Amino acid sequence: MVEASILLLEDSSLDAELVQARLEQAGFTFQLECVDSRRGFETAVSSRRYDIILADHTLPDYDGRTALNLTRSLGLDTPFIFVSGTLGEELAVDMLKSGANDYVLKQRLERLVPAVREALKLVAERREKRRIEEELRLVEQRYRQLFEDAPDGIFIADERGLLQEANRSGCQMLGYTELELIGKPVADFMRSDDQNRLEQVRAELADAGAVHTGEWELLRRDGAPLPVEVKVRTLTDGRAQAFVRDIRERKQTETALRDADRRKDEFLAMLAHELRNPLAPIRNALHVLKLQGPHDPTIDQTAKIMTRQVDHMVRLVDDLLDVSRITRGKITLRRESIVLNDVAARAIEAARPLIDARRHALHVELPTDELCLRADGNRLAQVITNLLINAAKFTPENGNLKLSIRRSVDEAIITVSDDGVGIAPDALRSIFDLFVQADATLDRAQGGLGIGLTLVRSIVEMHGGRVEVQSAGVGLGSTFTVTLPADRRQSTPSSNGAPPVASLGTNALRRRLRVLIVDDNHDSAATLAAVLRLWGCDVVSAYDGVEALRLAGERKPHLILLDLGLPGMNGFEVIRQIRKSDEFADICVAAVTGYGAEEDRRRTAETGFQHHLVKPVDTRDLQDLLLGLVGRIDAALDSNRD
Repeated sequence: MVEASILLLEDSSLDAELVQARLEQAGFTFQLECVDSRRGFETAVSSRRYDIILADHTLPDYDGRTALNLTRSLGLDTPFIFVSGTLGEELAVDMLKSGANDYVLKQRLERLVPAVREALKLVAERREKRRIEEELRLVEQRYRQLFEDAPDGIFIADERGLLQEANRSGCQMLGYTELELIGKPVADFMRSDDQNRLEQVRAELADAGAVHTGEWELLRRDGAPLPVEVKVRTLTDGRAQAFVRDIRERKQTETALRDADRRKDEFLAMLAHELRNPLAPIRNALHVLKLQGPHDPTIDQTAKIMTRQVDHMVRLVDDLLDVSRITRGKITLRRESIVLNDVAARAIEAARPLIDARRHALHVELPTDELCLRADGNRLAQVITNLLINAAKFTPENGNLKLSIRRSVDEAIITVSDDGVGIAPDALRSIFDLFVQADATLDRAQGGLGIGLTLVRSIVEMHGGRVEVQSAGVGLGSTFTVTLPADRRQSTPSSNGAPPVASLGTNALRRRLRVLIVDDNHDSAATLAAVLRLWGCDVVSAYDGVEALRLAGERKPHLILLDLGLPGMNGFEVIRQIRKSDEFADICVAAVTGYGAEEDRRRTAETGFQHHLVKPVDTRDLQDLLLGLVGRIDAALDSNRD
């Protein structure tokens, strides 16, 4: 069923009725308006849009040609069909040339139906075309609106790289009007050192649909650089469309964050230095008490407690600095061939004070054969120590801890388990995250900064391994498993225990090893001197750089323990003066400082220090240094006797 509005120009009511009857018989649904005069026709076509116009050719005051011309002059493309009894073939052809769509003789009115049907098809096609055109117009309108209002810059360039379009934001970014931009080469807004990169991008975008994303620095009209994030895609017609986002604010934020991060690292390093300064004399004093022989049990117990707490404080400082370095990628592994049993022994020794203080039983299962790894032994010892300390802290007193190491094909598996407080299921996923603890209540008794397990994961992953945790729930203990790639070489039987360590006998050192301590902290210098004297060393102290150089010339020490942060002439200036003089060529100089990062150690080595000791100095490290020095002195004396 077809609905149509039809205008009929006909002065014969009978003919009008015949036309209407024909259309009704054909099943058309229509509205027919009949006019019989020029005035009526002009009024009708001027006030309303019709689907079809049917017109007689000859009327008393009007004719079909005039009606056709009026219709077309009004810009109407309405199908126009002549229905006439007097229209000859020649005239009909002329009317078709003038814009009529068809003609029907009244004598053959049966042709009216197909003529109207064809006209309605044309009407439908035109309606669909107009609908599509309107949709396209609206789409184009929305596109132009989005194009102009987009907060990011949008640019379109042709195949030669010449700009064809630029939106409002893009113009504002570069400081030009759109007219000034049109026709300019894209290369005009690039730095000269980006031209090769631009050519590479053009090659990438050779195919339709290709996309390039990246960060660039454009040049504004005033010559100022503009950091931007760019996404360029090739359109189907070969042109390129670029979406450009101004990232100045983001770059400023990133710079501010980097500066803040740098200041934070500087603060942490300074904090560690300042914390280590008072810890150094405390540790030295405690060691002096220990070396002076048996005491009152209460004093001994108090000294042990203080020693544990000082060691705990040192570990906290070291962990805080380590996690900062690792997050910045400042940690490098010193890989070498190590035996995991030896590393475990060092870790147990470090964790033993806390384990004993909490009266835990530690069960250790180590392989009878050497399990070799290519790894940083110090860092792996730190991993095992942190896991043991974590287990000791989160296990109530008189608990059970277990450390086991085994080989599985080409992997070393380290397991630390406990029967302590356990971990809730919802905490397992985040237990290795920075500053996270399973027990986060304010009244938690275990303490800690929540960074030990973060260090464990980071160091293990740096070695190409993985760490996992299992716990059946709160109160049911936990198990941490570290898996590391093992050395593929054949394992060899391990000796039962490490080779004996030489001791600092007083006979070996008395009146032979001369030590100069240089430190502006009088307490630190005095307590360290007391430790060295108890080991049999001949010790003298200086409190500034000038005095240090004077005493070095007078006393000719075998070893100088030189603080870096001296007033006036700092430690670096002192070592430079020492290394300039042949008089001091044989003196061993060790830096003593609160700074222990890799860059700090590298700097002291480059300046001329043979050793780098971090405050508070570990007495074992100092013993190793002295024993090595004694060995070299003995070797030199033997060589001279020969």
